[in-house]
Order: sequence, then structure tokens, then C-alpha cells
Amino acid sequence: FGDYARDMFRPTRAKLTLDGMVLPGDEFTGIHVASMSINLGNVVRFFGKADQAGLMNAIVGTPSPWGIARNLPRMARGAEMVGRNLLDRPCRELTMEATGDELLAPVIDGEIYRNLRSVAFRLGPRVRIPKVVAPVRH
Repeated sequence: FGDYARDMFRPTRAKLTLDGMVLPGDEFTGIHVASMSINLGNVVRFFGKADQAGLMNAIVGTPSPWGIARNLPRMARGAEMVGRNLLDRPCRELTMEATGDELLAPVIDGEIYRNLRSVAFRLGPRVRIPKVVAPVRH
């Protein structure tokens, strides 16, 4: 379990640019961007800023495990993440560029993309997703 935690919180060496602004630092333990919000039955809500038309929600920084734990109540309310070295804001583009010898291996929609020198995230065309409604039983 200890090895998993060390690997999970091992910083990614990268240059991050958010809407043209280069973020300070070159090591990040969390780099997250979403084009749609997530609401798990109003128990946990993330990426609420992605509900703004034409914007994604970026959450990036170097929060400690305790910093993440302190944000759990905020996550449950869908509130902005706060803390030292943590940025939670809407954006139009996030780019990552590997700065060390190790290449990037981001997880995108649940799949790992290995050996990337750089990657950019931007909104694509809007797609309507049909809502599935359970039939009413009488």
C-alpha cells in the first residue's frame, strides 16, 4: 500500500500553461481538467466550473494528502478546492510539456497514454447526450 501511495503522489515534472499563462513550478502532484462537471448523486461533485459554456475546469497543483483530505467536504458541496499550491479555475486550454527525462503518461477518459512529450486539452464541438429516463410504473 505504501508503494502505491508513493507512486500516486510522485510529482509529474512538467511545464503547465493555462490559457497562455505559464504556471509557476515544474513539479505537480495533481493535474486535472474536465470538460463536463461530475455529480455523483449530490454526494460528491467535481469540476463545477465546466458547466460554464465554452469552458473546462482545471484543478492543478501540489496538494499534500492532508490538503486533499481537508478539501473533501468542499468536494461534497461542489465548492472550489482551496489550499497552498492549488489552483481551481475555469479555462479554455491546458497544455502540459514534459521537462525532465521522464515522458508524460496522462490518463484521459480512463486510458493511459504513455510516452508523450506534450499534450494540449481544448474543448471540442458540443455534443448533446440523450438523457435516459426510467419508465413510470403505475
